[in-house]
Amino acid sequence: MSLTTPVSLKMQNITMNITEFPFLATIPPLVLSYCICLAVYRLYLHPLARFPGPRLAAVTYWHDFYYDWFAAGGFGRSSFNIENLHAIYGPIVRITPDEIAFQDPEWYDTLFNSGRRDKSIRNYAAMGSPGSVAQTVDHELHRMRRAPLNPFFSKRSILNLESIVKSKVEQLSQGFDGYLKKRETLNIGNAFTALGVDVICDYAFGQSWGCLQGGDFGSQWKSTLNTLLRAVPILKHVPWLFKYLNVLAETRLTSVNPNMGSYSGFRKHIHAQIRRLISERDQGIYKPNNDSQPRTVFEAVLDSDLPAEEKTIARVADEALVLVIAGGETTAQSLTNLIFHLLANPVSLRLVRSELDVAMPDPNILADWSILERLPYLHASVKETLRISSLITNRPQMVVRDDDLTYGDWQLPAGTTVSMSIPAIHLDPNIFVDPRKFMPSRWLDETAKRLDEYFLPFSRGSRACVGRNLAYCEIYLAAAAILRRFDMELFDTVRERDVDVSRDCLVGMPGYASKGVRIRILGKRV
Repeated sequence: MSLTTPVSLKMQNITMNITEFPFLATIPPLVLSYCICLAVYRLYLHPLARFPGPRLAAVTYWHDFYYDWFAAGGFGRSSFNIENLHAIYGPIVRITPDEIAFQDPEWYDTLFNSGRRDKSIRNYAAMGSPGSVAQTVDHELHRMRRAPLNPFFSKRSILNLESIVKSKVEQLSQGFDGYLKKRETLNIGNAFTALGVDVICDYAFGQSWGCLQGGDFGSQWKSTLNTLLRAVPILKHVPWLFKYLNVLAETRLTSVNPNMGSYSGFRKHIHAQIRRLISERDQGIYKPNNDSQPRTVFEAVLDSDLPAEEKTIARVADEALVLVIAGGETTAQSLTNLIFHLLANPVSLRLVRSELDVAMPDPNILADWSILERLPYLHASVKETLRISSLITNRPQMVVRDDDLTYGDWQLPAGTTVSMSIPAIHLDPNIFVDPRKFMPSRWLDETAKRLDEYFLPFSRGSRACVGRNLAYCEIYLAAAAILRRFDMELFDTVRERDVDVSRDCLVGMPGYASKGVRIRILGKRV
C-alpha cells in the first residue's frame, strides 16, 4: 500500500466534511474580512486614530506583546520601547489600539491624581489577584477596599509597631554575624527579601514565616518571588494562564519549575493563614479593639465595615498575596541598591557612617526610625536610591472615566486608557542633572524642594502604594543597623549587570546575567 494513501483518505474526508457542512468554507474568509475591517477601523475611524504612534501599535496589541516576549534583552522590554517611541513621536504616543502614553512630568497629577480613574484591566490582571487593592479596577471599589488598610499603614501606626520591625532587623544583623564568622560571601538580596517577608507577614498575620532564621536567609523565597515576577511580562498578555497555574497541583508545577511549585505552596500557606485568622475571630480567640493583643492588618480587614463578600478567604488571600510580594521584594531591592551604591561610593558611605556614629554611639542599640529619617545625608541617600532605582517600572494605566481630557491641541475622549512612566520622570535629564549618577547631594541643596515635585517612588494620590511608610521604616532601620555595625566590601558585583534595571517585571529587575549584589563582611565596627 502506498504511504500516501492515508493522507489521501484524510484529504478526501476533509473535502467530504466541507461538502456536507458548506458553512465551514466561509469561516476563513469571514475571519480575514473581520481582521481587515478591524484594522481599517482602528487606523482611520477609531477615536484615537489621529494620535501619533506606530501603525502596527494602532492596529493590534501584538506590538506591545512582541516587545515583552521577543525583543532583544529578554522578557519585559515593552516599557523601554515606549521610551524610544517618545523620542520619535513626542510626548504623546498611541502605544496600543486603546492606550495613549504620555511623557510630560508636569501632567502627572492631572492624569493620575485628579478625578475618578479606573485602572486598566489589561495590565492589572498580571498578578492573578483581582481581589487585592493593588489590582482593583473600579475606582469606588478600590476606595472601599483600601479604607481598612489606610489606618494600619499610617505613619502613626507604623511608629506604634516599630518594635516588630526592630526585632526582625536584629535577626537580620545576627545573620550577618553568621556570615562574618563563616567568612562566606553574602547575596544581600536574599537577606533583605527575608527581612521584608518576615516583617510584612508578622504585621499582616501575626506570625512570621521564619525566613531570617535560616542560614541562607530563606533563599528559596527569593527564587520563588523572582520566578513569579519574571513571569509577569507573559502573564499580563495571557492572564488566563495564571488561573490555570493556580489550579495545578503543587507536584505537577514542581515538575515544570521547582520555584513555581514553591509558589503553589506559598499560595496554600497564605490561604491557611487567612483561614486561621477567620477561625480565631469566629471562636473569639482575639477580641476586636483589645489593646492587650496587637491587632494585625487582616484582623482589621475582618473587623471592618466591608460587606461579607469582601471578607471571603479568596478575596482576603488575594490581598495578602500582593502585600507579601510587594512588601518582600520591592523593599528588599531598595535596600540592596542602597547598600550597593554606598559601598560603590566611598565618600557617600563615609558621610552616612559619620551621621550614624553620632546617632548610634553604641552600635548594639538601634536608633528609632524618627531619629534616623532626620539624618540629612542618610535621608538624601535613601531618596537618591529610590529615584535612581525606579523599581516600579510597570507603567500606571488609568482609564479616563467621566470627562474628556485636553492636552494642548489633543483631546482624549472619556474611556481612553492613559499611562506615564515613573522611571522616565526619575531619569529625566531636564529635571535631574546627570540622572544616572548616584548623587545624594542633589537632595541637600536649594533645588531639593523643586525636585520633590518629581519624586514618585510610591506614586501619588489615591492609588499610591499603601505600604510606603512601612517600607521607609524597614529601609532606615535595616540600613542603619548594617552600615553602623559591619565593615563590608562588594564582591564581583557590576552595576550594569547586577543592579541597573533592564526588564519591566512589574518590579524593575536587572538582566538575566545578574548574579545579585554580593558582599564580603570584613569585620565589626565599634
